[in-house]
Amino acid sequence: MTPHPHPLLQHVRRGAVVAVAAIVLAAGCGDSSDTASDGGGTSTVADTPATSSSDISNDTRDGATGSAETTSPTTAGGVATSDTASPTEVAPPTDVDTTDTTTAGVATTEGSTTEATPPTDTSPDTTVAGSGGDLGITDTLAGPTDYPAAPQTAAEFTARIVATESVLADPTTDRATATQAARVQQSAYRALGQNREWDAEVQAALPEELRVLVADHATARRAFLSMRTTFSDTLPAWEIIEPAPLDDLRRFYEEAEADSGIEWEYLAAINLVESGMGRINGVSTANAQGPMQFLPTTWAEVVDGDITDIRDPRDAIMGAGRYLVRRGGPDDMDRAIFGYNNHNGYVEGVSTYAKIIRENPGALAALYEWEIIFASDRGDVHLPVGYFETEPLPVTDYLARG
Repeated sequence: MTPHPHPLLQHVRRGAVVAVAAIVLAAGCGDSSDTASDGGGTSTVADTPATSSSDISNDTRDGATGSAETTSPTTAGGVATSDTASPTEVAPPTDVDTTDTTTAGVATTEGSTTEATPPTDTSPDTTVAGSGGDLGITDTLAGPTDYPAAPQTAAEFTARIVATESVLADPTTDRATATQAARVQQSAYRALGQNREWDAEVQAALPEELRVLVADHATARRAFLSMRTTFSDTLPAWEIIEPAPLDDLRRFYEEAEADSGIEWEYLAAINLVESGMGRINGVSTANAQGPMQFLPTTWAEVVDGDITDIRDPRDAIMGAGRYLVRRGGPDDMDRAIFGYNNHNGYVEGVSTYAKIIRENPGALAALYEWEIIFASDRGDVHLPVGYFETEPLPVTDYLARG
């Protein structure tokens, strides 16, 4: 994508906030992808864009795979316009073959890419006891899990992000603390994506070295949010499983880059927003499958030699590289990503997560820890490893388990 000055950074000059009328002063995935990190892309066919309802990025994280409704492109996301904004538009290619596309979404894994108003978070303590210490976030999302709840103000967001990014950047941080920090980070970035009115205050308060990173996360979250028009009152019939080890995934991404020429960061970003890097084991409403959410028809285009199993992480990532080449990559990655999911928000979101991974050495490890956050009509709902439903489950029933 053609680089432009980031809209959030345009409001910061030598640490001072520049009053610009264009800034939106209004109120998660994987990703969803969610999908965002919150993994889990909603499946789609033909040239209809998929939506995302989990966060995995990751929504997605903030990312997601499959139970959300398929919708037509929209730049308002179907939520209050004060909470959303149109993504940077990428002109749809005129010569893209859209007879079949893979699915998209986030999730969660920032994966889910869909957003809902976070549950109330009352006066959390964001103190860090040393570089590897307890982050002290005690409030959690509603439901039968203990996932960190979202910050409720720009000041809370800034304190959490400064603390978590410091912990994640410290090479002496132990794995358990880094995992906790990454999940606080995920929850915070989901909240920033929904609260544009925080932008100027956040950017003015951040240390200079974090401004671009935070602005990029906001861009990715809002790009996936632009794909949503509805929030479901039921949770999907998914199984949430442990992803493949990060070292294995990194090796698969790099093998696919060597095979296809597609930069591995794009493959990691798609893996994040489609399934939370493989956490979502389920079939979407359009029958998309596996960690890269292929339709069987598009999978048939890339099956060759040792690429045979749509649900195998290595095979699926290799297949995604080859599919992106068939859709225009690596020469025109906007066109290729648009071929994966025909929505400008998906192009912008995936490209921005790829940029985050490329420019920040510790970003991949943090995004890997983002879990599946499903953006429901009752707010963000954490779906932990071990969640397993064979039929859609009313959100209220799940929350009552808490």
